[in-house]
Amino acid sequence: MKIKNTIFKILIFNICLIFSALASAAQEPFEMRVFKVEHGNFVLLTQGEKALVVDCGSGSAASCNLKNSHEDEIKKALKTVTKMGVVVTHQHNDHFNGILSLITLINNINQERERKKNLGSTMRNLAKATK
Repeated sequence: MKIKNTIFKILIFNICLIFSALASAAQEPFEMRVFKVEHGNFVLLTQGEKALVVDCGSGSAASCNLKNSHEDEIKKALKTVTKMGVVVTHQHNDHFNGILSLITLINNINQERERKKNLGSTMRNLAKATK
């Protein structure tokens, strides 16, 4: 188990180095957040409108959701993201079972974004019509 944790930490470190190099080239800082989600980790690297998720675990297939853990924090971090990648380090439940919840969360964010956009457009049209 200790070897797996060490390998995971090395992998995360290397991904952070790559992301950091990309951030330096773009002259934008990046943030790294590590969430403990039920049985596993959810590592989120964000830089402006871009994000990279490393592992999206939650434990068993019966409990594959982010709702009971850090959904609000993750949703807040992803609000401005328009481009996203996901890296799964290996094929164990605690590394990939949260992907369906992540997709649902992203769809909800996109729907909310679209509703706000449509509402803003409607309000502008009403304002023009009343002039």
